Amino acid sequence: MKEKRGQVMGLPFGVIFSILITIFIIIAAFTGIKYFLNLKKCTDTGLFFSDLQSEIDRAWNTQASNFSFKSTLPQDVEYVCFANFTKSFSGNSNERKIFDELKKYPQEGNLFLYPKPKKCSFSKEIKHINMTDMRNPYCIKNSDKIEITITKSFYESLVRVG
Repeated sequence: MKEKRGQVMGLPFGVIFSILITIFIIIAAFTGIKYFLNLKKCTDTGLFFSDLQSEIDRAWNTQASNFSFKSTLPQDVEYVCFANFTKSFSGNSNERKIFDELKKYPQEGNLFLYPKPKKCSFSKEIKHINMTDMRNPYCIKNSDKIEITITKSFYESLVRVG
């Protein structure tokens, strides 16, 4: 009779150890992939904020301009909203829900993503925007691409978005 020490259910210790190592490697790979996909969403959001501010600055530095800003956002983001929470609500019924939801979070700007991304920044202070002539909040639906019209007339000091 052969000795079977170091075996569990008839399998040698080396085989069991290599199966466990393989399982841990697969789990680590899926965790890493999930992390980098979330990082991509946050990077896309940050690039959107940065690119929009650059285009608004470009319009603000000209005497007059009228063009469309096109960009992409993660599919998790349903709306991009311009809002001023120090003023009263003046939008439609769908925007009321968004306005009330966004008021729950600390406001750090005038541009917000809805629904709030779990791990990324969801708000940004966009400078040189005329917020007085628009609904509060003014929300733009995110589909495959988001398109924002940027306008500045000759006698205006701030840029309008629409």
